Amino acid sequence: MPAFVPMTKENARRPENVGEWCDMGYFDGLADPRGYEDPQFDHRKGYGLTIWDDRYIGTSRYLIDQFRPLYTYLELGCAKGFYVQAMRMLGVEAYGVDISNYATENCHPDIEQFLTCGSATNLSRFRDGSIDLVYSWDFLEHLTREEVKLCLTESRRVGRRWQRHGITAFDKDYGSIAECFPKEPQDPTHVSCFTLEWWTQLIREVFPLDEIYSMDFLGTPFQDGSQRCMLELITRADIKTPLALQEKGA
Repeated sequence: MPAFVPMTKENARRPENVGEWCDMGYFDGLADPRGYEDPQFDHRKGYGLTIWDDRYIGTSRYLIDQFRPLYTYLELGCAKGFYVQAMRMLGVEAYGVDISNYATENCHPDIEQFLTCGSATNLSRFRDGSIDLVYSWDFLEHLTREEVKLCLTESRRVGRRWQRHGITAFDKDYGSIAECFPKEPQDPTHVSCFTLEWWTQLIREVFPLDEIYSMDFLGTPFQDGSQRCMLELITRADIKTPLALQEKGA
């Protein structure tokens, strides 16, 4: 693989074959400061998702409690499927989708059959209204605007009750993180780094107002000079939501 050089238009582009690019170096490589200083040093983020950790059980229990009754679960951008594994350990029929060949091939053998290697813009493996909770975290910003809309449309199609998506929102519409943030781990797959307003408009193109349960920042947005914060989108398909009733003046 060629060296990654920050702040260049070539490296700000998302790799053409993301499924192959997101390999061992992407998931299990260790961050090294030389990646920011030496253009010959091949640096990618290294998410540290090498081994199982019991925190996946704790988070899964929280989700099961928050979105009960939860019988079926689908994670978009599941990587090695640790949450899929945890959910199944807790009795939930869980599945995952990830575009990385490396990630889906290096999951626990017991859940291999429940992970799909492919794009989350096509969830044809799953029937309409077959999933109680469709979940993603730090995932949608890896997709282009067109892909985000397709992904959420498919997500809504297969969802029976809940959706929960954690989205990194920014103070400005940056587009590619690799072009605009050279002093941090470089990941040119982050191509939709946009504001709350951008995400709100796109989300409302997919979800009717009466399905949007909540759309809130976690914590205080953009505090201490940060240029980003986490936006949590929760939708519910089977009832009129409080947000819709509030905006309609009910």
